[in-house]
Amino acid sequence: MGSFFGSIYSFNGDNFKNRIKIDLTNHLCTCCGIYEDEPNDHNQNNKNNINQIENKYTKHHMLRDLFLWSIFMDMPQMAKVLLIHIRSRVCASLIASAIFKKYSKLSPTVDMNDKFRLQALEFETYAAMSLDKCYEYNDKRACELLLRQIPLFGNVTCIQVNQIEY
Repeated sequence: MGSFFGSIYSFNGDNFKNRIKIDLTNHLCTCCGIYEDEPNDHNQNNKNNINQIENKYTKHHMLRDLFLWSIFMDMPQMAKVLLIHIRSRVCASLIASAIFKKYSKLSPTVDMNDKFRLQALEFETYAAMSLDKCYEYNDKRACELLLRQIPLFGNVTCIQVNQIEY
């Protein structure tokens, strides 16, 4: 999405060294002789790290992932259903619009190009209508919605998503 878009799957304990340890205990590298059946401190520590990561993965993360998956798999109807349940709907719809615009640019046929442009326009229109309603209710809060960082989507702001070049 751009250089300002942070990692959405990075947790505190998720560094290179911990990932290598987890991979080794899951038999991805058999040359080191570490097996899950062998009792050792590494397996217990890795299981604790995995449990900590799983506890941080909330319902909102799951909905975000399903939403992004439905966009990447070109399932806009499913994405619209999931969009209703996501906390940051404006940002999510702008991200969907950006992805569909990129798909449109890369599509090999005119039909696919038009289809993706229409899908991008639908999500962009949803975001604009949502912001209009927020502005009618409270103009200052609507401006804050555009400028606040959204941790669920890598601390990106709606303004930053809207400025992505295609």
